[in-house]
Amino acid sequence: MDDIDRKILKILQENARTSLKTIAEKKHFLSSPA
Repeated sequence: MDDIDRKILKILQENARTSLKTIAEKKHFLSSPA
């Protein structure tokens, strides 16, 4: 488990219904089409 995993878990612990899009926006993850 790395730092990114811990940050995601923290967000989900605060609100388990958080969408993947919201998590990505909060942590500045970039998603690109495959």
